[in-house]
Amino acid sequence: MHLRAAASSGPGIGRILQLIALVVVGWASVAPISPAQELSCRVQLDYSQISGTDTSVLDDLEDRIEAYLNTRSWTPHRVADSERIGCSLQVIIEDEPSAGDYEARLVVSARRPIFRTAQSSPVLRLNDPKWEFSYSRGESLVHNLNRYDPLASVLDFYAFLILGMDFDTFGERGGTAYLEQSRAIAERARSDPSSTGWESFGSDRSRADFIDELLDSQHRPLRDIMFRYHYDVLDHFVDDPEGAREEAMAVLSDLETLEDRVGSTYVLDHFFSSKFEELAALFRGSSVRQQARRTLTQLDPSHSSTYNNALE
Repeated sequence: MHLRAAASSGPGIGRILQLIALVVVGWASVAPISPAQELSCRVQLDYSQISGTDTSVLDDLEDRIEAYLNTRSWTPHRVADSERIGCSLQVIIEDEPSAGDYEARLVVSARRPIFRTAQSSPVLRLNDPKWEFSYSRGESLVHNLNRYDPLASVLDFYAFLILGMDFDTFGERGGTAYLEQSRAIAERARSDPSSTGWESFGSDRSRADFIDELLDSQHRPLRDIMFRYHYDVLDHFVDDPEGAREEAMAVLSDLETLEDRVGSTYVLDHFFSSKFEELAALFRGSSVRQQARRTLTQLDPSHSSTYNNALE
């Protein structure tokens, strides 16, 4: 049985991922021991904003990015087709300042299945506002973790981020090895004078800011909360809805404690921006809905209308 499938088969099993993941640190730079193809990523490339130029060079880029992400072995684990991580990349090309050079915005999302249901839960939803790269017709995307490439390195960064955040939901900090790979890519990019999108600019938070916060020791409780929320709340909801909601209230209490200590941060904001609709649905019609509404509107005031409409 694949690790992600095993992790959702019963209480406690998911915790083995934390130990198993430790042995794969640095693995991605060597050949895999077995076929994997862990990602099932849908890529959408929108270049309608640069319609005044010759865009035919981009006609095959969508397929090339999709193949790059979906046919590569990112971990040493065997993965059945049904166990691949569902994710998507929406690439919006905003400008072509010179022939073959592109400025784009990237929207990245990933989901994980909820045990004993046909539903899935959003784990990652990020809007990356600044991605600059070059591409020529028919160009191959080269995977090399030891060299920064404006196109491939961003794809590598998000592939490992998706893996790390997914594995964190099946075992306590079970995705550390993959998140460290993302951080290493970010550090290499920052040291390259030609790189863009890795540093904050104005009000925009960078992709490197996200991984730095996620792995910072002060946000360690959030990664533990991510496991508890998915494993102890969502995966047990069908069997014990009231018990799952009680655990969800405990999760919210821990989020209050964390926010009191660190304030509003990128990764905390991301938790609520990806989960607010799900949280509202989770408590709808429950005996604790008013308590949940008060807590959620305090923690996440930007989505107060959603909580009030669902839980009043």
